[in-house]
Amino acid sequence: MILHNTPYLGSEEKKVSLKVLSSQCVSQGEEVLKFETDLCHFFKLPKGHAAVVSSGSAALFLAL
Repeated sequence: MILHNTPYLGSEEKKVSLKVLSSQCVSQGEEVLKFETDLCHFFKLPKGHAAVVSSGSAALFLAL
């Protein structure tokens, strides 16, 4: 079998994942807000002008 798109998750990803899972807030909360703020900074948007959603379908629905 030829593996493709194999994710690489290192110790940093594991640490952050465990932090989020242990917080019981996987769809809202501190880490989501931080991610949205980081996206705004990356794309040079005003703070609060990015929203993360649960799936590509949700993103397309939001865009429409």
